[in-house]
Amino acid sequence: MRSRAVVLAGALALAPLGAQTADLVVWWEDDFHQQENEAVAEIIAAFERDTGKQVELVQPAVGDIIEQAQAALEAGQPPDFLFGLAGDRLIPRWAYEDRLADLERGLHPVLDLFDADAIEVATSLNGKTGRRGLYALPMGRYSNHLHVWASLLERAGFTLADIPKEWSAFWSFWCDEVQPAVRRATGRDDIWGVGLPMSVAGTDTEEELFQFQLAYEAPWFTRDGRLQVEDPAVRAGMVKALDSYTAIWREGCTPPDSTTWTNVDNNKAFVGQTVVMTANRLEGRR
Repeated sequence: MRSRAVVLAGALALAPLGAQTADLVVWWEDDFHQQENEAVAEIIAAFERDTGKQVELVQPAVGDIIEQAQAALEAGQPPDFLFGLAGDRLIPRWAYEDRLADLERGLHPVLDLFDADAIEVATSLNGKTGRRGLYALPMGRYSNHLHVWASLLERAGFTLADIPKEWSAFWSFWCDEVQPAVRRATGRDDIWGVGLPMSVAGTDTEEELFQFQLAYEAPWFTRDGRLQVEDPAVRAGMVKALDSYTAIWREGCTPPDSTTWTNVDNNKAFVGQTVVMTANRLEGRR
């Protein structure tokens, strides 16, 4: 499973801010956990108290932050500071378009506190200068994990030890064995073996599809960051990965409405015990 740095994007975007009353505009996504929102408010209050500066805090929903940030940039009113789990999808393009400030000089005294590979992830190419720069600050990591309702699995007549380790057999186990068995055991036909997002609305879809690309040795990029979609072998692997991923929906092994799921809906389905197994990322932040 992939582990990737979660990054802080939009550090001092270079487009004009237009009219604003605050000294600093901060966008920080509305988190799933209220404790994080409370911590952000405390940090901002402390910053305002210590500096005498006024901060305007905007908290877009997790699923909306990318679209809203791009719209704000196009309107000439981007935030000074943006944090979001999906923010790293914006950084390479914004950096290439020379819209972000290079943070390396200002952060140089503390950069040795960060893992070198995390700093490398946050380094992007500036298309105007032709040089790579530190256009985001790593705030944590997330990795992909599988979550299983052991109680439902046991009702279907299986244990965790029965789960295959081989890739194709693993997915076949949930679809062809667990799903029909758990439906017979519970008398319910609204339980699915797998809960994977199939929509374009959720970034989780991209994350899970990427796991399939890795399984077929067909990631988008090489380890040194080169796009490799023109490689015939890689393209063939991508086709196999996409076919294998979508087969889970075509075979009726994930809920029909997973084609419209956002990032929270597979969690809701799992907590509601309408799916036996789901994949999700676990986050760790500094």
